[in-house]
Amino acid sequence: MTSSLNERFVRALIKHLPAKRGVLDRLQKVLGPDLHVALFYRFLSPVIEATTGSRNLHGGFFERGTESWHEAQERLTTVLGERCGFGPEHHLLEVGCGVGGAAATMARTLGCRVTGLNISRTQLRRAVAWMPRQGLENRVLFARGNATRMPFRWAQFDHAYAIEALSHIPDKEAVVREVARVTYPGARFGVFDACAEDPDALQADPDFGFVCSSWGVRKDAWIRPAVLPAAFQRHGFSLVEEQYMTPQVGPSAAAQAEYLRQNGSRIRDLYGVEVFDIIMATLEITRRYVASGLISYKLWIGEKSS
Repeated sequence: MTSSLNERFVRALIKHLPAKRGVLDRLQKVLGPDLHVALFYRFLSPVIEATTGSRNLHGGFFERGTESWHEAQERLTTVLGERCGFGPEHHLLEVGCGVGGAAATMARTLGCRVTGLNISRTQLRRAVAWMPRQGLENRVLFARGNATRMPFRWAQFDHAYAIEALSHIPDKEAVVREVARVTYPGARFGVFDACAEDPDALQADPDFGFVCSSWGVRKDAWIRPAVLPAAFQRHGFSLVEEQYMTPQVGPSAAAQAEYLRQNGSRIRDLYGVEVFDIIMATLEITRRYVASGLISYKLWIGEKSS
């Protein structure tokens, strides 16, 4: 299969930029977090979608251990919605909505209305175009904007959630402040994300920069254990749940790698074997970090005072 110019550019980007770690760090500082995330998803969204094989650009929740990779991804979203008490009467804000996978799941399975916020024009275009094919164009809408400066009025949403989005945003405090501003009294804010349990050990690991560049996560943006509970408290949310979910979500890297071993021909055809091997190496390093306790996976739920 002949690669397009864009696919050849993406191939070069994935192959060469992570190796230039000093250059990458300096580039991230120059770009800043907003432009860094926007550019990452501008060029790499097709690769990430091919890597997950779905519109759910996040891990999975393995309750029984027999779920398929995609079943577990869907279940992660519904677990968050169920724990937060989301239902048909609620209008939800999704912070960092990707290409609309989680928003569609919330609307389809729990009956909610959802507005997805994303800074990436590329992902939003794909999300908007996809919703009519799901029959959800009247229940799931999208807005472009920065999660630290949201383009919404005060008290517009019943509840809010974020799935593997805050890891892209260094200023967690500003996100929680904005969620507090745009939600009603009594709102819940549910966050499902990876947590850097030992940031110093991660920083010292020689593979850490490689993993950050591969996932598009800045080194200064990983969630640390005490950060969200403290931000919740400062902005009027009581912490109603902080749940360690690594046993259920930790198998995601291995499950995704197995999925790609069986279904990765499109990535190899479009981007080459070297890019495929880089993706597999990233998943193995991630699996190692989780197995060693450097990274955990957690659910945090804050409830705004009434």
